[in-house]
Amino acid sequence: MSIIQRVIVVTASIVLAACGGGGSSSSHVAATPPTTPTGPTTPVDPMPPVVTPPTVAACAAPTTNQAPVLFDKAPMLAICDGVYVEPTTTADDQLALRQSVAGAYTTVTKFYGEFTAPHPQMIFCQTQACRAYFMGSYAGVYSPLGFKLPNATYTAGKPTIFITYTSFVGQAHSLTVAHELTHTETLYRYGGGGVPSWFNEGIATLVGSYPDCTSLTANYVVDFRTADFEAAVADSSKGDAIYCQAARETNAWITANGKQKLIDLLAGVKAGNQFYTLYGNLINH
Repeated sequence: MSIIQRVIVVTASIVLAACGGGGSSSSHVAATPPTTPTGPTTPVDPMPPVVTPPTVAACAAPTTNQAPVLFDKAPMLAICDGVYVEPTTTADDQLALRQSVAGAYTTVTKFYGEFTAPHPQMIFCQTQACRAYFMGSYAGVYSPLGFKLPNATYTAGKPTIFITYTSFVGQAHSLTVAHELTHTETLYRYGGGGVPSWFNEGIATLVGSYPDCTSLTANYVVDFRTADFEAAVADSSKGDAIYCQAARETNAWITANGKQKLIDLLAGVKAGNQFYTLYGNLINH
């Protein structure tokens, strides 16, 4: 979620997907070298080639010495490259968090076709003390510039996703990570300026499926172009519903115009074009 004054308790859960290995969105898993047969073989009918989907760097065990991230002068535990948890995190939660990160990269990569942004640092907190130290009054947030959040102690030196959770074990899915990771890729594609908050949050909510919009169908914002989005979502009784309204608008626009036009829009904003010149009229309001 964007940096807004909302105090919520984010309960994330796991995507039951295997942890991804190294590589990039354009790499392919190497084929197993053939073995030399030791005796006669029976000819088989030719089979169509197997197409291996691209892999994404996700949350394999750390391959390098990780730069220390200190929590009140004590080092956090690196569970994979750039992903840190409290040292008291259980083995089950560590595994589930790794799976959640891998699933999030897969989700965002599937939506955009490839993941092009540098991977952000991720810090997961389970205790209130950890949350206050790293996030201040926030419970889940993407910090694109790497700075100290209001009321926090920690100053990040790079873009960072901060998430508070109660438990990742025994849950059906983890969506908060995908929501925040979508911000990373979207921001990288449009270059950091000129995209309204409602659109940024609408894309993240649409891709991450978080918050759950199943029953949040009311339209509270009359016109996103003129509304103060940050002030609107600060109302805890309406915040999630407004995120879902933004997601419906972005989904309607993508349905009408196609995914490639969305990608072109972000590239156009990065090139200096005005957002609404490229987006046009709102659809779902």
